[in-house]
Amino acid sequence: MEIKLYNETKAWFYTVKKVDEMENFDLLKFSEKFNFNISDFESLNGKISKISSGDVLVIPASQKYVHVVMPTETLTKISEMFNVSENYLKETNKINKIFIGQKIFT
Repeated sequence: MEIKLYNETKAWFYTVKKVDEMENFDLLKFSEKFNFNISDFESLNGKISKISSGDVLVIPASQKYVHVVMPTETLTKISEMFNVSENYLKETNKINKIFIGQKIFT
């Protein structure tokens, strides 16, 4: 079983890429992509309405864990390992099924 912190145990820097550029920065989508708390992000970076390629953002540490699905594991088994409900895993990861090698938040 492999368990890792998604973005280490400390804040880290992210350099904005061309594909991330947007006039109306969607912080909610960005926080879901990098698994962080929005208020923590804003306390480190201030309020951001636009990002451009080359901008450097501080991504706050995450408290959630990522689990890599192994052969023979099911959502039921994983939910029991982490003491969470199957529905929690489905809703958190926006999934109904899992596959070997998939990374899911627990």
